Amino acid sequence: GQTAQARRVFVREAEADVVLTISSPLAGSSGRVNTTAATLLVQGTAQHGTGVASVRWSGANGQSGTAALTAANQPTTQWSATLPLGMG
Repeated sequence: GQTAQARRVFVREAEADVVLTISSPLAGSSGRVNTTAATLLVQGTAQHGTGVASVRWSGANGQSGTAALTAANQPTTQWSATLPLGMG
């Protein structure tokens, strides 16, 4: 079968004190996650002293979306997003 790859790339568009972490999936030593699935569930936390309103993602192929938050406008929240993967 063919393998899709997702790379972790962070682009910070907010203030310097924003902390975004990815807790799942854990990447291998190459920084990549290999899968044959068409989508990838990505989860983590976001922190900001005045609250986190949203976590957005975008892919190299032009796709983008907004992650689901467990508690919007809180200093720390958990987020999750199901990302569509392309072949590569």
